[in-house]
Amino acid sequence: MTLQWQQAHFDAPLDQQVIRQLLSPLLQESQGGQRFLAGRVNFCTLMPMRSVPFKVICVLGLNEGDYPRSVAPMGFDLMVGQYRSGDRSRREDDKYLFLEALMSARDCFYISYVGRSIQDNSEKNPSILVSELLEYIGQSCVFEGDQALAPDDAQKALLEKLILEHPLQPFNAAYYSSQPSLDVNSQASDKRLYSYDEQWLPALLSVPMDDEHFEFSPLDGLEQPRLELALDELSRFIGHPTRYFTQRRLKAYLSLQEEEEKEDEPFALDGLAGYQLREGLLQAMLKGDEDQFVERLSLMGALPYGALGRLSLQQSRGQCQQLFSVLQGYALEECEPIEVNLALGSIVLQAWLDLPTATTRLSYRIGDLSAHQKMQAWIEHLALCAQGTPKQHHLINLSKTGKLLQHSFIVIPPKDAQDYLNTMLALLQQGLCQPIALPAKSADAWCKSYCSSKAQEDADIAWEQTLKPYQDNSSAFTRSEVDDAYWQRYFPDLNRQKEQFVALCEQIWLPMHRHLEVME
Repeated sequence: MTLQWQQAHFDAPLDQQVIRQLLSPLLQESQGGQRFLAGRVNFCTLMPMRSVPFKVICVLGLNEGDYPRSVAPMGFDLMVGQYRSGDRSRREDDKYLFLEALMSARDCFYISYVGRSIQDNSEKNPSILVSELLEYIGQSCVFEGDQALAPDDAQKALLEKLILEHPLQPFNAAYYSSQPSLDVNSQASDKRLYSYDEQWLPALLSVPMDDEHFEFSPLDGLEQPRLELALDELSRFIGHPTRYFTQRRLKAYLSLQEEEEKEDEPFALDGLAGYQLREGLLQAMLKGDEDQFVERLSLMGALPYGALGRLSLQQSRGQCQQLFSVLQGYALEECEPIEVNLALGSIVLQAWLDLPTATTRLSYRIGDLSAHQKMQAWIEHLALCAQGTPKQHHLINLSKTGKLLQHSFIVIPPKDAQDYLNTMLALLQQGLCQPIALPAKSADAWCKSYCSSKAQEDADIAWEQTLKPYQDNSSAFTRSEVDDAYWQRYFPDLNRQKEQFVALCEQIWLPMHRHLEVME
């Protein structure tokens, strides 16, 4: 490197990262033969006949199970199980090599092993040789000044001074802390922890932000004299205000859904695949082409093979038939869709809504009704009532437990419907300038608890039910709302937004629940 530097006629100072980048490939090259005792620092494996005295000897990787080495016996080895005195044992050889290394150290004998699991941070034991050495030291030695302690306490104090537990990351603050911690058991109080790496200092010296006083500065409002807004846009905003603000105003996308190619044959239908199958089968029943749909499923390979596929299809047919029999009672017919063209101040709401019957709109699905689906149906119901063309709106669903549920929205006067929509549109204008703390699942849970007979409109009891779907519902099958990248970015703790959340629930979500009736 010195020769290359001289030939390049380069006189400017080199950064540490540049030197490291040049040395890394050179140090990683494998060399055929390496001389022993070739310099001041020597790297080698534990081998016989190398018990040369050194001031400092460091033995790395003394993990449990790694040393002493265990060799799997060969199938043709006749000596297995017939051990005789004098036969070679790899484990005994490793024990002797460890003893040689220990006896060769003059000033310091350094032992390193992995003491914590990288999965769950649980404690891991060192090699049995290290455990035996520590046990012997603890029973035969005592640290100066601890002679008056009880034997167990003296042994514990000695091992605490001998064993040093390093943090997992190199940027841990314990490596750069010059002041001892008040906690005696804290790593920051150990002066043996230090680092020469300066690249982590700027982050450690920066002043931490106080999250409790963090407030988002609203952006400037959008000046639009007249805005034509699709009704679906209002539903998307109410369903997920923070995502709407980030994508529509900031033009940023925090979560990307990557579709993975399925290379395995399905042996069972998962949640999404099962729902899509039942949804498509129900639509085929309504159109009268059930047999063609089932034939297409077999050709597409969407069903599991053999008896499992026939059983899955039979179960799905039974669920769809239960909901299909209820829909047949509505005398479904093809009607022209209803146009929505509603002017509310400077905003014009526009949409074309389907009409399965002449007097009633239907929203049906196989599965539980989500908060977003109920809100979307409520917004469409408000738009029709506000423009003077009200229709009955029934929500029919077959729950996961197999229970058929039917709800309907109460027809309300046009003035009240316009007031509800104006409240939502005002919140939409505010939501284009700043994130709004109104998660749909949590708001729906708050309203259900608030309107229940047990809570009796007690906001505190309803708040306890709100936090469950937001942050206490994570499992292998369900996700909490805070796991969403958008909610995690703006509102990781909903408790700080309690007053705003409750006020918005009373304005936006509570009217929907009070106008939603259960049909007998």
